[in-house]
Amino acid sequence: MPELLGNINLSGQKDLIINGYASHHLSIMMKPLIISIVFVLAFQGNVAAQWSTPDEAVEAWYQIHSFTDNEHPKPADYLSLFTPNAVLVAVQNDSLVTSTAEEYVELVVAYFDQFERNVSRELSRHTEHFGNMAQIRSAYVAESDGVEMGHGVFFFRLVRVQETWRINSMGGQLASDENPLPPQFLGN
Repeated sequence: MPELLGNINLSGQKDLIINGYASHHLSIMMKPLIISIVFVLAFQGNVAAQWSTPDEAVEAWYQIHSFTDNEHPKPADYLSLFTPNAVLVAVQNDSLVTSTAEEYVELVVAYFDQFERNVSRELSRHTEHFGNMAQIRSAYVAESDGVEMGHGVFFFRLVRVQETWRINSMGGQLASDENPLPPQFLGN
C-alpha cells in the first residue's frame, strides 16, 4: 500500500512495526488511520467519485470494470466505490469467499492485468431504495479480450455518506448449468 500513501511520512511508525516493538498493537491502531488516508487520497480530485443516486454508483461499478487498450483502472478508482468497511462476498459452488474492499482491489487488479480489454455489461437491474439505504440486484455478463468470462448476479447494498452513494456490501455469484439466470434477469 505504500504507493497509495504518496508523500505522507509514516516512517517512524513503520520502523516501530518493522523492529517488532509493540507491532501487533501498533498495527491494529494504524490500520484505521491507513485506511482513512487511502480513502481520502482516493477521493481527492476525483469528481467522478460523487454519485447522487444508488443507480449512478452501480453504473460507475460497471464503467470502472470495463476498459480497452490496456488502460486499466487504478486502485483508487475501485476504492472510490466503497465505504471504508465494505464487505464483499463471492459465492463459489458451496463455499463463500469474503474480502474487504482493499483485498478485492488487490485481486481484481492482478486478474485484469492479464487482459488488454474487459467489458462488464449489465443485463438487468432492480433497485429498492429507502432514505439513505438502497439494495440493487444486477445481472451481468463479463467479457475479456473478446471471450465471455461468465455471467451472473450481484446484490449491492449501498448507503449515502456525505451526499454520495457508496457500496457498503455486495455479494455475487456466477450462473451455471445447475443455476442458470432466470429469464426475468436477462433483460430486454
